[in-house]
Amino acid sequence: MSTVQSCQRPFIKAGVNKHCKVEGEAIPIGFGNNPDMVLLCLIGPFEDYRDKAMQKHIPREYKGAYEFVKESQMPFKEMLALTLETKEPNKGDIVVGNPYEILEEGDLFDGYEGKYGDLEKYRYFLHYRISSINFGYDEDTHRNNIVTYTHFFIRDRKSQEFYECDFRSAYMNDLMREYIRNIEDVRSANALSHGYE
Repeated sequence: MSTVQSCQRPFIKAGVNKHCKVEGEAIPIGFGNNPDMVLLCLIGPFEDYRDKAMQKHIPREYKGAYEFVKESQMPFKEMLALTLETKEPNKGDIVVGNPYEILEEGDLFDGYEGKYGDLEKYRYFLHYRISSINFGYDEDTHRNNIVTYTHFFIRDRKSQEFYECDFRSAYMNDLMREYIRNIEDVRSANALSHGYE
């Protein structure tokens, strides 16, 4: 691990703890209320370094039931809706993969079926979106200075709401780990309050 990355860890932890909690609408308030809940962790079609990081951090930091699922295993209409509906982008973002079109509720998808059709058990999934900011052209290197950010979110499949970690860092690994820790804190607290932890 580089010195720069190790110096960034306290900053990232503080940012995630401030912006990526229930109070910041980054985690559903009732997450973990159902003892039968299984968190679906979506793996993208290319299984890139973000997906590998999720496969590394979930088993280490998350103590509830979970299942890694490829996007292709989910209902097609649900994944189509996911690419069309998300939060409004930050000013200056170059959006990769998500056109930020907000659809009417009835336009999303007409029901769930198959293994993941149980919206009580498989109510939530964890996934990410990607955005980039162009800080301008560098005359010395003859390149655009583009920084790519990964934004993690939980999708409530029952209410069709997004809960996004509203904090960005180019240090994706640390950001993911701290967000998953916060998710686990909410899950375990709710489980304990319902007497099944």
